Amino acid sequence: MEQAEQKNKYISLAEASSLTPYSQEYLSLRARQGKLRAKKVGQDWATTKEWVDEYLVRSGANGVLSDKKAEEEYISLREAATHTKYSQEYLSLRVRQGKLRATKIGRNWVTTKRWVEEYEQKIKEAKTRKPATEKPTTEGLMAAEAEKTRGVDRTKIKENLWTSDVWDSGAS
Repeated sequence: MEQAEQKNKYISLAEASSLTPYSQEYLSLRARQGKLRAKKVGQDWATTKEWVDEYLVRSGANGVLSDKKAEEEYISLREAATHTKYSQEYLSLRVRQGKLRATKIGRNWVTTKRWVEEYEQKIKEAKTRKPATEKPTTEGLMAAEAEKTRGVDRTKIKENLWTSDVWDSGAS
């Protein structure tokens, strides 16, 4: 019976995340780092309410954090992908390219909601600044070339073409 009580005492990190300002992924990260006391149950981490409270006291997150502080908390790229139209893989690519601000903790990239919002804003601004490029038409190209050669003696152009090194090297 004591084992059953002990087993019921553990809560999943998903449940623990509802008791804290942190995401399940962040709590999992802290458990892997040894910062949050937790036990591995199969493939999942489990903790207790007491251990979560201890962690909150140690981390300075007594009670609920302010919105600004919670905004600064790291989130995984997987979680960031759920808040954007981009996939986790694309966000990872943009991080490696230096376009999205993130920090590597262990072998995983983490970012903040604010950094993701800044990235999305930059993309939006770049799209509004970028003018629509028109493909040049044949007529436009011919007119541009005609403008370049206006006032030039065409016989000299022909002479230069036939006597240029390009034609000489091709003949040999």
